[in-house]
Amino acid sequence: MIKKPIALELEPNHANSCTMSKKTGGESSFGSGLSGLGSIIIILFIGITILFGDVLFRDKVLVPADFLSYDPVLREVLPDRSDIHNYLLSDHIHQFYVWHTLAARSIQTTRHIPLWNPYFLAGQPLVANAQPALFYPPNLLLFWFDPATVANIRIFFNIVVAGVFTFLFCRVLQISYPGALLAAIAFAFSGPMMVGPGHAYASCLVWLPFMLWAGENILRSPCPYLWGLITSIGIGLSMVGGHPESTFHNLLIFGMYFAARLLISYRSKRELTRYGFAFALAGGVGLLLGAIQILPFAQHLSQSAFASRSRSWTVTSPFYTKEWLPNLSTLVTLFYPTFFGNPVDNTYLWPFTNYQNYLEQSMYFGVLPLALAVGVTFVPTRKPSRSIILILAVLAVLTLCIALRLPGFEALNYLPILNKVNNTRFKWYFAFLGAILAAFGLDALDHYLNSGDRRHKNILYGGAGVLGLAWLILVLVGIGKFLIAPFLEITPDTFYAHLLFSVFSVTQLRMVISIFVVVAAPLLYVMLRHKFQQYPVFIWVLISLTFLELIVQAHDYNTTVSRDMLFPEPPLIQQLEQDQDIFRIMGSPPVLWPNYGAVYGLFHIGGYDLPVFKLAADVYQAQGGQGYRQIWQPEWPLVDWMNVKYIFSNHALSLEKLELVADGGAYKLYRNTAVLPRAYMVYEVNVISDETPFHSVLYHRMSGTFEKYLS
Repeated sequence: MIKKPIALELEPNHANSCTMSKKTGGESSFGSGLSGLGSIIIILFIGITILFGDVLFRDKVLVPADFLSYDPVLREVLPDRSDIHNYLLSDHIHQFYVWHTLAARSIQTTRHIPLWNPYFLAGQPLVANAQPALFYPPNLLLFWFDPATVANIRIFFNIVVAGVFTFLFCRVLQISYPGALLAAIAFAFSGPMMVGPGHAYASCLVWLPFMLWAGENILRSPCPYLWGLITSIGIGLSMVGGHPESTFHNLLIFGMYFAARLLISYRSKRELTRYGFAFALAGGVGLLLGAIQILPFAQHLSQSAFASRSRSWTVTSPFYTKEWLPNLSTLVTLFYPTFFGNPVDNTYLWPFTNYQNYLEQSMYFGVLPLALAVGVTFVPTRKPSRSIILILAVLAVLTLCIALRLPGFEALNYLPILNKVNNTRFKWYFAFLGAILAAFGLDALDHYLNSGDRRHKNILYGGAGVLGLAWLILVLVGIGKFLIAPFLEITPDTFYAHLLFSVFSVTQLRMVISIFVVVAAPLLYVMLRHKFQQYPVFIWVLISLTFLELIVQAHDYNTTVSRDMLFPEPPLIQQLEQDQDIFRIMGSPPVLWPNYGAVYGLFHIGGYDLPVFKLAADVYQAQGGQGYRQIWQPEWPLVDWMNVKYIFSNHALSLEKLELVADGGAYKLYRNTAVLPRAYMVYEVNVISDETPFHSVLYHRMSGTFEKYLS
């Protein structure tokens, strides 16, 4: 039998020493958290081995370099590939790998972390950009290893951190070992973690479990200030993780959780003051630890075009948006994560006008954990655990309502700071909070199966409701596919045809495994309901089914390639490297994507980066550019002035100033004969008093070779 979890007593220990308070059986709170830690690490590495065996045993790397084969210049020295394995991973090659290549080149040469990136957008901060996350522990390995190896290590590190500290947080809440194991698996291999484990947001998200684990120990330990300092480590690591938006979300969830815990659990003013100071210490020291990243980013952000962007209260109704209904439809992915398809299978199709990509739609953490998480909210457990369950449930619902922009909750998206960030990503936090609730749910289920306590029978009703909805969806799709569709002329390439015949297909393993779990779990319970000695087996089967399903859902999602595909040097690049002048280049995708030139040490006038200096964005927009991906055009007046000597194109250009240098068929390289040097003397200037004429006055007459320039 699985040992029944001991009910937690929340009375704080006011002992003067910092020894751990003893629980029943003489086991310390800290010690109970560490028990079983080795086994969860082994299980996490089993999952990593299954998912990324090519990386571990065949020396491949988790960098989507297959994107490079679409570039006509690079294609000359790359293996032929007919398609992109996963088009949603473009940031990993367009940004993260490029940034880390620049950093590694400088770090391994000068032993200093570079502050500036001169190679695109005519120069951008590197450290202050935040997303390169050069102070994040795995990225510090750039001092010794190449960026591809560091990318592998960072992904494995993030998965292990997510699983280990989710497990420890559950254990400090006195959840049983199987329950903590289920939560660790459900979050570490959840949709939010698996769709972007190497992305900067994941490097922040994984530290929320650490913060909650250490913060919970503040409330339970006789030495709260020590645990306050430990909590600050998680806050600091989140701040250097590279995604300030996710760090803000982390701190918001962390703050709301512990504010509720303090208000519910502690009544005396002395206790509130004591623990309030401990949390203030955690926040203050955490800010100091993360200041090396946050302060440069804040300064850069204040000078960027992003600083003036926000949702305005001047909209028709800040409490309502018509997008809420299609957003609500994404809840179906909590039962079948590939209901709208999957980008790897080339089946993803969003049928509504407010487009959502698969990455930001991901909130799946297993249908069985979802059933347990919903069911436990109806179980009348003991008061201490009950209050924690209610806090977690309220936060889970709140994050989901904000992310879906439901009526009424939409107003929260207009609050300060929240009005500047993408709160759709709050869905990722629903997966984590749901995983913790599932751990409580598994313990409630075990208690009911072992004791027959009818008060805990609600875990069955709540769980059955979730599985019943999953069955209903399955039945409706089956009716549409097998009973109705044969008699109708369903137009090909529509969402309904796509859903019935591409997504719900026996060839789609990701959908088949979800259906298998939905069908197998309730049938197994019915088979064992009169065999009490088999209930421990049933509990472990639920955990195994969750592990199996999440591994299948995540399998082959992240692209692995051989190292020789990482930016090989084509002859045309070698030709440009022989030019001893100082110059910039430009090109329109798909020819030498703006950020790619940085890997070869070529200065590009365009680029893809956030945030961008406001002045640079204004100049770009004044010439007719749109969006934050700056793709300059050769006829624009500032091209000559910005030292652009070479122009890549996938079609013929007819400007008089351009001289054809190379013709590769799929691409052409031109030399700009009107290029101006990087530095020169200006003898006459026109000063404008404000920005009003900046966007309307594009040309002004000046003496010398260059006659057109932006005033």
